[in-house]
Amino acid sequence: MKNNKKKLIISLCIIIVVILIALFSRGNTDQKVTEVKIGAAFALSGDAAEWGEMSLKGAQLAVDELNQKGGINNTSVRLVVEDTGSNAKRSMSAVSKLANVDKVEGIVGPSWLDIYHGPASIAESSDIVMITPDSGTEAMNDSQKLPNVYSTWYRIEPKVRLLAKEIAKKHDTLFIITPNDSFYIHFGGMLKKFAEEEGITVVGHEKFNDDSDVRAELLNVRKSKAGSIFFTSYSEKHFGEYARSIKEISSDIALYGDEFTKEYIDKDKFINELEGVVYFHAVKPQSSFVESFEQKYDVSPAFGASTSYDAVYMFAQTFENKKSGQSDAEYIDTNIFDAVSYGKIGFDDIGGVTTENQQYDLFQLVDGQPVLFD
Repeated sequence: MKNNKKKLIISLCIIIVVILIALFSRGNTDQKVTEVKIGAAFALSGDAAEWGEMSLKGAQLAVDELNQKGGINNTSVRLVVEDTGSNAKRSMSAVSKLANVDKVEGIVGPSWLDIYHGPASIAESSDIVMITPDSGTEAMNDSQKLPNVYSTWYRIEPKVRLLAKEIAKKHDTLFIITPNDSFYIHFGGMLKKFAEEEGITVVGHEKFNDDSDVRAELLNVRKSKAGSIFFTSYSEKHFGEYARSIKEISSDIALYGDEFTKEYIDKDKFINELEGVVYFHAVKPQSSFVESFEQKYDVSPAFGASTSYDAVYMFAQTFENKKSGQSDAEYIDTNIFDAVSYGKIGFDDIGGVTTENQQYDLFQLVDGQPVLFD
C-alpha cells in the first residue's frame, strides 16, 4: 500500500513537472522575438565614408518604414551594420562576418564593390545575395558575371553616351584624366569608345594615383592641345589641384565632369575654377523619398542614399514573395521592382539595373549656379 502511494506521488510529481516544463516552454515561445536580419556593409570610415554614411541612412530609413508597416511577413527587420573602412581587407572581413557569423538573410553593399572585388566571392560561397548601392555593375563584371551579386547604382553606359554626345557638339578633341582604379579605367575606356563614335579624337588618358604629380600630368594636356578635358577625383585635394591647375595651363579649355563635380559645387567648393564646367548627375529620386529622408535626417539625400533604400525594399519583396524552394537570386532575376531611384526596374544578365526611364541629367555651372540642360 505504501509502495503504491509512493508510486502515485512520484507519478503526480512527474506529471506536474512535465506540465510546468510545457507551460514554461510555451511561455518562452510566445515571448521569443524573431527578426529578419539584413546586413549592411558600408564604408563608414576612410575615403568613401561620405558615400557609406548616405547609404546607411537610406537603408535605415527603409528598415524603419518596413517595421512601421509590420515588418517582413509580420516579422520585424533589423539592419546589422559593419564598416568596410574603404579598403579591400576590411570589406572582406565585414561581409564575411555578416554572412557567416551574423547569418543575415541578405547584404546591402559592400561599398565600392567595383573597386574592392574580393567580397563578391563570399556571396557565392555563402549562397547569399549582395545588392551594392554604389558600384558600377559593368566594372564589377568585366570578365564574368558575379554570382548572387547585383547593383542598384546607375549604369555607366547611358551617362558616358550622354557626355560624349554633348562634347561632340562643340569639340573634336578630348583629354581624359581619371583615378587609376578598375571603375574609372572601365569608364575611361568606354568614354574613349563613344567619343570616337561621335567623331572626337581622344588625345590622351592620364590615370593618376594618390601620389601623382598633378602639374606634371597636366603638361601632357598642354602638349596635346586638346579642346576639352574630362577629369574627376574621389579626393577633394586632388580635385581642387586639377581644377586650379587646368585653368592656369589653358584658360579656354572646356571642362567636363561627373557626379563628383556636382558634390563639390553643392558644397561651394572650387566655384571659380569650375565656371563653365558641364557635368552629369543622376536624376533626382522620387519626391516622397526625398521628403522622408530630409525629415528624418535634416539633410538632402546624395550618393547612394536612394539606391540603398531601394535595395532594402527589393530584399523585402523577395523574402515576402519568393516561392518555396526558390532562391533569392532566382526571384530577383525574374521579377520587376518599384524603385524610388528609377521607377520600375529589373536586372540584366550581369546584375545591373534595366529601366526605360532617364537615369542622368546634364548641368552647366553658369555664373556660379548650376543650370539644367533642356
